[in-house]
This record gives sequence, structure tokens and C-alpha cells, in this order.
Amino acid sequence: MKFSIKLTIAMVMLVAVTAAALGLLTYRDLEKAILPRALERMETHARLVASQFESYARSARADIESLRSADIMNGIQSADLAGNSEPGDDANVASWRARVASRFVVDLGSKIEYSQYSIVGIKNGGREILRVDRGGPNGAVRIVPESKLQSEGDREYFKKSISLKSGELYVSQIHLNEVNDVIVKPYVPTLRLATVIFGTDGRPFGILAISVNMMPALDSVRTSVRPGGDIYLVNARGDYLVHPDARNEFGYDRGQPTHWTEDLPELAGPLGSVDSISRVVRDKTGENGGGALATAWPAGGEPVAVIETVPNAVWMAPAKSVQQSILLVGISAVLCAGMLASLIAQSLTRPLVQMTRAVEGIENGGRIEVFTGANGEVGVLARAFARVVNELKKKIADFEREVEDHRRTQRARENSEQQAQLFRSAVEFSNDAIITRSLDGIVTGWNDAATRVFGFTADEVLGKSIDI
Repeated sequence: MKFSIKLTIAMVMLVAVTAAALGLLTYRDLEKAILPRALERMETHARLVASQFESYARSARADIESLRSADIMNGIQSADLAGNSEPGDDANVASWRARVASRFVVDLGSKIEYSQYSIVGIKNGGREILRVDRGGPNGAVRIVPESKLQSEGDREYFKKSISLKSGELYVSQIHLNEVNDVIVKPYVPTLRLATVIFGTDGRPFGILAISVNMMPALDSVRTSVRPGGDIYLVNARGDYLVHPDARNEFGYDRGQPTHWTEDLPELAGPLGSVDSISRVVRDKTGENGGGALATAWPAGGEPVAVIETVPNAVWMAPAKSVQQSILLVGISAVLCAGMLASLIAQSLTRPLVQMTRAVEGIENGGRIEVFTGANGEVGVLARAFARVVNELKKKIADFEREVEDHRRTQRARENSEQQAQLFRSAVEFSNDAIITRSLDGIVTGWNDAATRVFGFTADEVLGKSIDI
């Protein structure tokens, strides 16, 4: 792989890793900053929804306490105790019943959240004395005929209410309304408040009950959900009163009990033990999210809790957007870095390529050219390399001259040796005595003919004076 390509890849990888690390670190920093505030906002919103839900039936408590002490209530019980009429008054029980019914009709007409008023006597197994509800045509207020009044003695609210002391108030759980032990359809979530009516003799005469239609309040909870989140309303029994899937609502009443603590264990705890909490929770997919719980006591009765959950993707949407922006900028930076790295790599590697070609030219004996105009370290290297190449060229030329001189000397030496050999052969094989001596008379040569003439061998005279 070429150096320029390696350099380009290295620069692109450096920018890419930097952008990715910056995006990840920014996301984590934002998560640390956003999470506490998001949980705080969720908890505040859950408290607000719980407060609004609690206020829905708040007036029912005051209304039932007011009706309990009203004169018309005293009149109907006095007439009943007297048989047909109140002492000193010729009005009978039916007359007092009509008066009370008129009062109830007026109240129901002005308070659309109430669905029913009723007075249940102790006599006849807890039979209703009076009931005014919205069972008329198109939900109109009606006074229920005496023939359709029911016996409530076996109902839970009656049993718990009739044992109350003076001034005490029974508030039921929110449940689906029933008529003759059959759940009414369409479902009507109902909150019932009841209190004991004591007679003039101090003994319980019956109970006064108000039924509150909680459907508008539940719908208000449903519509308060924020985009991307889920909202629930649960009671102390563990039942869902509001759920994103309506099939899970009022499971206890419908014979299909559920328990919200199994779905949201991080928020589970004794309901009513805290006003509100917010925590990191995991959804069914295992992803982190936020959860907030706020407790409400509708009409001062049993606690219910508003639970809001928001997936991590929702509250981290701003951080995700920032991260995506960083990644887009990073991608742009990578592209720009790629192009810039390519240009830089080419400018940096051009002298190196030329130096490589110069080396190849030296090897092949071709023309050597090195670009020395580059800046920086590469330019210094190129110029140094050019000087080395020039010096090398000079040395190569000198070496070539020396080689040529050596060759000429060698040829001359070979010629001289050939001549010397020829001379030696001529002297050695001559029939004449041939003697050579140095200038100072020392014998340096003595052929075989000299041996025959003078009788001395070469070994005997070589190196000795010619005088012998």
C-alpha cells in the first residue's frame, strides 16, 4: 500500500475517531445533566395530575356532611320514627321523601360529576328509602320509583358505613358501578361516599350515600400524558384504573386481577407512604427510562397513585439530536479530512516518489532528478538526498576513472610480464653464456650456458660478486 494512501487513511481515521468520541462523551455528559431535571419535571407533572384528580371529588365530602345535618334529613327520619308523621306536623314520610328528592334533583342538576344520591334505611334488610340518579332518558336526572328501590344490606359500603361513628365518613375505592350485583355497561367508574344518619333517639337510622362518576377524572388523567410517555392510575389493591391498554383497567372488578407492581417494581412500595417519587425504571424491553409516582387521596379516602413513565429515547431526544449533529459534522469533517489528507499526502510524497525514482535511476543508470522545492522536513530531506546523489554521482565517476586507470595499468603490467617472460625464455635457452649483474658487480642472472662455460651453477654465483 502506498505511503500516500496510508497517510490519508490515518488522517481520516483520526478525525472519525475524534468525532465519534466527541459525540459519545457529549451524549453522556448531556445524559448526566438531563436525567435529574427530567425526573424532577416528571415528578412535578405527576403531582400536578394527582392534585387535579384529587380535587375532582373534593366537594363531595363537604356536600355529604352538609346534607347529613340538613333539616330535611332530620324531618324524614323523624317522620319515619313517628310512624307516618312528625310530632306537631301532619306531613307524612312520603312528603318528606319528596322534599329530599327535590333537593337531590337540584344538586344532581348542578353537579355533573355526581351520578347518584341515595338514602338507605336499616329496616327491611337495608332497603333504599330514596334514590335519585341519572338513569333517565339520555342520562337525565330521575327519582327512582319506589318499586325499583333495592336492598343494599349485603353491599360492602353499607356494612362499613353503618358501623361508623357520628361524624365519620366512608369513602370507597374507585370501582365499576353495579346494579343488582351486575356491572353496568358501558363501564362507569364510581367513587361512593357514605355516612350514618342518626335518629333523634341517637340510634342509626340509615345511611346517606353519594356516588361520584369518576370517568371524567380518569379521562383527564389519560389526556395528561406527555408525548412519547405512558400514564397510569393505580389503587392500593394493585389494580389499574387507567392504563394505556384499556383491557387492563379494573381487572379486579372484571375477574381478571392484575398488579401494577409486577410491571413497575422500581416504583413499588406501600401506596400512600410517600407523596411523590421519581426514579430510573426499566421498561419491558429492558431499556432505561424515567418513572414518577404521585399519591392522591380522592375525597380523603383510600390512596391512589398517578404513575408516569417516559422512555429514555424521549427525554434524551435533545441529547440525541446534539449527538446526531456532532456525527453529521464529524462525517463532513471526515470527508474534508480525506480530501485534505489526499492533497497533503501527494505534496508530501512527491519528493519521496522522486527520490525513489532517483534511487531506481542510480540502479539502472538512468537520469537522476530530485525535486528540492518542497518546504519543511521533506524539503530538507529532498535537498540532502539531492546532495548525496550528486556526491554519489561524482564518486561513481571517480571510481569509474580509477577502474579504467587500473585496467590500463593491469594491461601494461601484463604486457611487461609477457616481455619479461619472453626475455627470460630467450636468456634461459640461449647457447651463449649470459650473465647479468648490478651496477655494483653483484651477479643477478646466470643461465645454463654460463654454467657450462664457467663451471659454476646459478646457485653458487647468484648474489655474489662478479669477481669470482
